Amino acid sequence: MSGLSSNESVGIIIARFQVPELHQGHRFLVEEVAARHRDVLIFLGTRGTARTRRDPLTFQERAIIVHEAFPERELALLPLPDHPISNAHWSTNIDACIREAFPNRHAILYGSRQSFIPLYVGDFSTYEIPAIPCESGTDVRTTLTFPHTRDARAAIIHAIEHGPSLFFDDQMKNAAG
Repeated sequence: MSGLSSNESVGIIIARFQVPELHQGHRFLVEEVAARHRDVLIFLGTRGTARTRRDPLTFQERAIIVHEAFPERELALLPLPDHPISNAHWSTNIDACIREAFPNRHAILYGSRQSFIPLYVGDFSTYEIPAIPCESGTDVRTTLTFPHTRDARAAIIHAIEHGPSLFFDDQMKNAAG
């Protein structure tokens, strides 16, 4: 383990995890951070808008995915809204959430391939976990095929009955164009 290891500091992961299940790279990131820290907090980025192609899953759906992937680990999960004004405001919000969840504790923020690290300008240190060769979440989403199952059909019906359209962003583009 590196010199960043500490049971006194908190390991923070900021991620999207917009996939049906965590892929190898996601699992590697969580396992690396959990090996370095007793306490791990995962922020899942949220846009606060309808489902989109880039962000098709809600915070709650992704929290379930993380807990299914790591049933034996105690991982804290919190939503992290995007901040439309600036990276500084976004970073201040991250710092405040960490301090509220873990008062008087040092934290290290971890990312990997195409992570938040270049955007973060807050008070805590960052560390990039080297990416392992695997499909990106975008690749996973674009290569999915429709599973012709009862559960898949039920999910579509549930989404239409209980939330904004899955294709809200496409409908808005068509209406504007």
